[in-house]
Amino acid sequence: MRARLSFIVFLWFVGCGSGEQGPLQNDLEEPATQERAGAVYVRNETPYPLQVAFLNEVVAEDIYIVRTTVAVAARAMVSGGELPAGHRAEFDFALEVPAQEGPRVRRKASLRIDGERVLRAILEQADEPFSLLVEAVP
Repeated sequence: MRARLSFIVFLWFVGCGSGEQGPLQNDLEEPATQERAGAVYVRNETPYPLQVAFLNEVVAEDIYIVRTTVAVAARAMVSGGELPAGHRAEFDFALEVPAQEGPRVRRKASLRIDGERVLRAILEQADEPFSLLVEAVP
């Protein structure tokens, strides 16, 4: 008797479906956004000029180095123009510390191009050039 009752309950559950399928997992996710081409800019928020170098390898026949000096409290394009969407770019930074204060401080930063990108150069400790930090600004 129990087996028969269990079977009837099972059939009832199977038969009660509306026949419509709920949303699939993929239907609930945000649609993927397409990456965009864009240029790279640097905001120099340090008390020293900042040299930025970038090896532009976008066109294999025309590889060249883009060098830019970003003045104190300035913003400058350091990519030499717009780069293609999804391109991975690596930038070299050299903080131009006067010789009497210490050596030049170098850092590297790598980022993926998705529209206009802005990097910010700051000193984490106001009087310490070796605390140079380069970060992407959202």
